[in-house]
Amino acid sequence: MLWNVEGIGHIQSPDIKVCYRNVDVFGLVETWATQSPELEDFALISEVAARKNAGKDRGRKSGGISIYARKEIGQLLSCVELETEVNGVKWILGKNLSGDNSLLICFAYNPPEGSEYHNRAFFEELYLQILELAGIFGDLPLVILGDMNARIGLLEINDLIDDEGGEVKPRESMDTVVNKEGRKLVELCEETGLMVVNGRTESDRHGNYTYVAAQGASVI
Repeated sequence: MLWNVEGIGHIQSPDIKVCYRNVDVFGLVETWATQSPELEDFALISEVAARKNAGKDRGRKSGGISIYARKEIGQLLSCVELETEVNGVKWILGKNLSGDNSLLICFAYNPPEGSEYHNRAFFEELYLQILELAGIFGDLPLVILGDMNARIGLLEINDLIDDEGGEVKPRESMDTVVNKEGRKLVELCEETGLMVVNGRTESDRHGNYTYVAAQGASVI
Protein backbone atom coordinates (compact mmCIF):
# COMPACT_ATOMS: atom_id res chain seq x y z
CA MET A 1 0.00 0.00 0.00
CA LEU A 2 1.05 3.60 -0.55
CA TRP A 3 -0.41 6.92 0.51
CA ASN A 4 0.35 10.53 -0.33
CA VAL A 5 0.04 11.92 3.19
CA GLU A 6 0.85 15.58 2.46
CA GLY A 7 2.92 15.86 5.62
CA ILE A 8 4.27 13.13 7.91
CA GLY A 9 2.15 14.47 10.77
CA HIS A 10 -0.90 12.94 9.10
CA ILE A 11 0.46 9.45 9.82
CA GLN A 12 -1.21 9.78 13.21
CA SER A 13 -4.64 10.57 11.75
CA PRO A 14 -7.30 7.91 12.48
CA ASP A 15 -8.01 7.37 8.77
CA ILE A 16 -4.38 6.55 7.94
CA LYS A 17 -3.85 4.49 11.11
CA VAL A 18 -6.80 2.26 10.30
CA CYS A 19 -5.34 1.60 6.85
CA TYR A 20 -1.74 0.79 7.70
CA ARG A 21 -2.61 -1.27 10.76
CA ASN A 22 -4.05 -3.87 8.38
CA VAL A 23 -1.06 -4.22 6.05
CA ASP A 24 2.45 -5.69 6.32
CA VAL A 25 4.36 -3.24 4.10
CA PHE A 26 3.45 0.33 3.16
CA GLY A 27 4.95 3.52 1.84
CA LEU A 28 4.28 7.21 2.40
CA VAL A 29 5.09 9.91 -0.14
CA GLU A 30 5.11 13.68 0.21
CA THR A 31 6.11 13.32 3.85
CA TRP A 32 7.69 16.80 3.71
CA ALA A 33 10.07 15.49 6.39
CA THR A 34 13.83 15.05 6.68
CA GLN A 35 13.44 12.17 9.14
CA SER A 36 10.79 9.45 9.44
CA PRO A 37 9.14 8.86 12.82
CA GLU A 38 9.10 5.55 14.67
CA LEU A 39 5.84 3.61 14.46
CA GLU A 40 4.71 0.99 16.94
CA ASP A 41 4.99 -2.56 15.53
CA PHE A 42 6.68 -1.33 12.34
CA ALA A 43 10.31 -1.04 11.24
CA LEU A 44 11.55 1.72 8.95
CA ILE A 45 12.97 -0.01 5.85
CA SER A 46 14.06 3.02 3.85
CA GLU A 47 13.45 6.74 3.48
CA VAL A 48 14.13 9.68 1.18
CA ALA A 49 14.44 13.04 2.89
CA ALA A 50 12.29 15.90 1.66
CA ARG A 51 14.05 18.68 -0.23
CA LYS A 52 14.14 22.37 0.57
CA ASN A 53 12.28 24.42 -2.02
CA ALA A 54 14.79 26.15 -4.25
CA GLY A 55 15.30 29.83 -3.49
CA LYS A 56 13.11 29.73 -0.38
CA ASP A 57 14.42 30.11 3.14
CA ARG A 58 11.07 29.47 4.76
CA GLY A 59 8.09 27.23 4.26
CA ARG A 60 7.70 23.47 4.10
CA LYS A 61 10.02 21.15 2.21
CA SER A 62 8.97 19.16 -0.84
CA GLY A 63 8.74 15.39 -1.43
CA GLY A 64 9.99 12.77 1.00
CA ILE A 65 9.38 8.99 1.09
CA SER A 66 9.08 6.65 4.09
CA ILE A 67 8.77 2.85 3.75
CA TYR A 68 7.70 0.67 6.67
CA ALA A 69 7.19 -3.05 7.31
CA ARG A 70 5.99 -5.05 10.27
CA LYS A 71 8.92 -5.77 12.57
CA GLU A 72 8.50 -9.53 12.26
CA ILE A 73 9.15 -9.41 8.50
CA GLY A 74 11.49 -6.43 8.35
CA GLN A 75 14.55 -8.68 8.01
CA LEU A 76 13.11 -10.10 4.79
CA LEU A 77 13.21 -6.70 3.06
CA SER A 78 16.20 -4.71 1.84
CA CYS A 79 16.91 -1.69 -0.36
CA VAL A 80 18.14 -2.20 -3.92
CA GLU A 81 20.85 0.20 -5.06
CA LEU A 82 20.98 0.76 -8.82
CA GLU A 83 23.36 2.53 -11.17
CA THR A 84 20.39 4.30 -12.77
CA GLU A 85 19.06 6.79 -10.24
CA VAL A 86 15.59 8.26 -10.37
CA ASN A 87 14.67 11.00 -7.93
CA GLY A 88 11.58 9.99 -5.94
CA VAL A 89 11.95 6.24 -6.51
CA LYS A 90 12.95 3.51 -4.04
CA TRP A 91 13.17 -0.21 -4.84
CA ILE A 92 12.81 -2.86 -2.14
CA LEU A 93 13.73 -6.54 -2.51
CA GLY A 94 11.58 -9.05 -0.66
CA LYS A 95 12.74 -12.55 0.28
CA ASN A 96 10.68 -15.54 1.36
CA LEU A 97 11.24 -17.48 4.60
CA SER A 98 13.75 -19.72 2.81
CA GLY A 99 15.89 -16.68 1.99
CA ASP A 100 15.15 -16.74 -1.74
CA ASN A 101 14.37 -13.57 -3.68
CA SER A 102 10.61 -13.42 -4.23
CA LEU A 103 9.47 -9.90 -5.17
CA LEU A 104 10.62 -6.39 -6.11
CA ILE A 105 8.54 -3.47 -4.85
CA CYS A 106 8.90 0.07 -6.16
CA PHE A 107 7.69 3.10 -4.20
CA ALA A 108 7.51 6.13 -6.47
CA TYR A 109 6.46 9.77 -6.49
CA ASN A 110 6.70 12.33 -9.28
CA PRO A 111 5.31 15.82 -8.60
CA PRO A 112 2.68 17.16 -11.02
CA GLU A 113 3.52 19.17 -14.09
CA GLY A 114 4.05 22.78 -13.08
CA SER A 115 6.05 21.86 -9.99
CA GLU A 116 9.70 22.88 -10.04
CA TYR A 117 10.50 19.29 -9.02
CA HIS A 118 8.50 17.58 -11.77
CA ASN A 119 10.72 15.12 -13.65
CA ARG A 120 9.80 15.12 -17.34
CA ALA A 121 12.01 12.06 -17.94
CA PHE A 122 10.54 10.12 -14.98
CA PHE A 123 9.08 7.22 -16.95
CA GLU A 124 12.04 6.94 -19.30
CA GLU A 125 14.38 6.69 -16.31
CA LEU A 126 12.06 4.23 -14.55
CA TYR A 127 12.13 2.07 -17.69
CA LEU A 128 15.94 1.99 -17.57
CA GLN A 129 15.78 0.91 -13.93
CA ILE A 130 13.42 -1.94 -14.82
CA LEU A 131 15.86 -3.10 -17.51
CA GLU A 132 18.71 -2.95 -14.99
CA LEU A 133 16.69 -4.95 -12.48
CA ALA A 134 15.90 -7.57 -15.12
CA GLY A 135 19.63 -7.95 -15.73
CA ILE A 136 20.23 -8.54 -12.02
CA PHE A 137 17.17 -10.52 -10.91
CA GLY A 138 15.87 -12.01 -14.16
CA ASP A 139 12.09 -12.35 -14.36
CA LEU A 140 11.47 -11.78 -10.64
CA PRO A 141 7.93 -10.35 -10.21
CA LEU A 142 7.73 -6.63 -9.53
CA VAL A 143 5.10 -4.23 -8.27
CA ILE A 144 5.11 -0.44 -8.64
CA LEU A 145 3.24 1.57 -6.02
CA GLY A 146 3.12 5.27 -6.53
CA ASP A 147 1.62 8.67 -6.97
CA MET A 148 3.04 9.60 -10.35
CA ASN A 149 0.37 12.16 -11.23
CA ALA A 150 -0.40 10.09 -14.32
CA ARG A 151 -4.04 9.91 -15.41
CA ILE A 152 -4.83 7.18 -17.94
CA GLY A 153 -8.62 7.43 -18.01
CA LEU A 154 -10.09 4.34 -19.68
CA LEU A 155 -7.10 3.57 -21.90
CA GLU A 156 -6.58 -0.16 -22.25
CA ILE A 157 -3.14 -1.58 -21.42
CA ASN A 158 -2.09 -5.01 -22.71
CA ASP A 159 -4.46 -7.87 -23.49
CA LEU A 160 -5.06 -9.85 -20.31
CA ILE A 161 -5.75 -13.58 -20.04
CA ASP A 162 -6.87 -15.14 -16.77
CA ASP A 163 -5.72 -18.48 -15.34
CA GLU A 164 -8.52 -20.28 -17.19
CA GLY A 165 -7.38 -18.90 -20.54
CA GLY A 166 -10.29 -16.48 -20.88
CA GLU A 167 -10.21 -12.75 -21.35
CA VAL A 168 -10.30 -10.55 -18.25
CA LYS A 169 -13.01 -7.91 -18.15
CA PRO A 170 -11.88 -4.40 -19.19
CA ARG A 171 -10.40 -2.13 -16.53
CA GLU A 172 -12.84 0.41 -15.11
CA SER A 173 -12.12 3.91 -13.83
CA MET A 174 -14.18 6.72 -12.37
CA ASP A 175 -11.63 9.13 -13.88
CA THR A 176 -11.92 9.47 -17.67
CA VAL A 177 -9.21 12.12 -18.10
CA VAL A 178 -5.92 11.25 -19.85
CA ASN A 179 -2.87 13.48 -19.42
CA LYS A 180 0.65 13.50 -20.84
CA GLU A 181 2.13 11.58 -17.92
CA GLY A 182 -0.68 9.03 -18.24
CA ARG A 183 0.27 8.30 -21.83
CA LYS A 184 3.87 7.82 -20.73
CA LEU A 185 2.71 5.36 -18.07
CA VAL A 186 0.73 3.40 -20.68
CA GLU A 187 3.82 3.28 -22.90
CA LEU A 188 5.92 2.02 -19.98
CA CYS A 189 3.40 -0.76 -19.29
CA GLU A 190 3.29 -1.82 -22.93
CA GLU A 191 7.09 -1.94 -23.15
CA THR A 192 7.56 -3.92 -19.94
CA GLY A 193 4.43 -6.08 -19.74
CA LEU A 194 3.19 -4.37 -16.60
CA MET A 195 -0.53 -3.87 -16.04
CA VAL A 196 -2.55 -1.37 -14.03
CA VAL A 197 -4.37 -3.02 -11.11
CA ASN A 198 -6.68 -0.09 -10.29
CA GLY A 199 -10.16 -0.92 -11.53
CA ARG A 200 -9.47 -4.65 -11.95
CA THR A 201 -9.65 -6.14 -8.45
CA GLU A 202 -12.63 -7.30 -6.43
CA SER A 203 -12.04 -4.53 -3.89
CA ASP A 204 -11.77 -1.83 -6.59
CA ARG A 205 -14.14 -2.96 -9.33
CA HIS A 206 -14.99 0.54 -10.50
CA GLY A 207 -11.56 2.19 -10.26
CA ASN A 208 -12.42 4.48 -7.38
CA TYR A 209 -10.85 7.91 -7.06
CA THR A 210 -7.44 7.92 -5.36
CA TYR A 211 -7.48 11.69 -4.87
CA VAL A 212 -10.46 13.79 -3.80
CA ALA A 213 -10.35 17.51 -3.01
CA ALA A 214 -12.44 20.64 -3.35
CA GLN A 215 -10.94 21.32 -6.78
CA GLY A 216 -11.78 17.89 -8.15
CA ALA A 217 -11.10 14.15 -8.03
CA SER A 218 -8.83 11.81 -9.99
CA VAL A 219 -7.27 8.37 -10.24
CA ILE A 220 -3.48 8.79 -10.25
